[in-house]
Amino acid sequence: MSTRKFTFTVSVLLVIIFSSVIYLRTSLANDFSDNGDFDNYVGRVFMSAEFPDEELLRIAVKADEMAVPVLGIAFHLEYDSEDIAFLRYLPGDFLERGGSPFYIVRPLPEENKIIFGETLRHDDSFPVGSGDIAYFDFQILSGDEWDFRFDRGVLSGTDTPRQDIDKVLWEDLWVDNSSQDGYAINGIVGGLLSGGEASGEGTFSSFSIGRVVPVLLFFSAFLVAVRLFRHKKSTRPVLTQ
Repeated sequence: MSTRKFTFTVSVLLVIIFSSVIYLRTSLANDFSDNGDFDNYVGRVFMSAEFPDEELLRIAVKADEMAVPVLGIAFHLEYDSEDIAFLRYLPGDFLERGGSPFYIVRPLPEENKIIFGETLRHDDSFPVGSGDIAYFDFQILSGDEWDFRFDRGVLSGTDTPRQDIDKVLWEDLWVDNSSQDGYAINGIVGGLLSGGEASGEGTFSSFSIGRVVPVLLFFSAFLVAVRLFRHKKSTRPVLTQ
């Protein structure tokens, strides 16, 4: 390879490497800003835990600072049915403020989840702001730590044809019985969990194709550059006296 071609090839590879690094740093910085700035969201749905007695765990699902009117709410609440058993649900006050909502609650312990749906009528008033959506009571069977996860979470409004409200943050919950406290983990933005898809079809959304490609380009370009330098060094003429 001539010196001119070698210099050009290495320059292109270096541009790819530095461009990939800059893209990744910018993408991660934007994600950090989005996840830390609730101004980008129209509201959030989260959970809290309390222990009415030693054998009972109550999970409250709550809406927080909803900026757009809400017609209906639906989600799958996932949990470990070997450690806790679902007993009952109690309605909250959030959608109840708008009228008399319909409830659909289907426990599926064999699938470790509860299917929940609640909706108002179209002639009801649609609440905004904050409130309790529902309460779920569980009997403690074993263990002292439990995870509760949202799946297929959606809030419906009336402003769009699909009626799905975008940019809603859904927070999962980890409960520690030793301190009787709960900690929010992960988050769903616009129906996507930060650690994977809300539909449960994958766990690749937080490290998406848009980030994988720059990483692959970076390492590929780096390896090619190393091989070129080694090749150039091995083909350099040896000076003899």
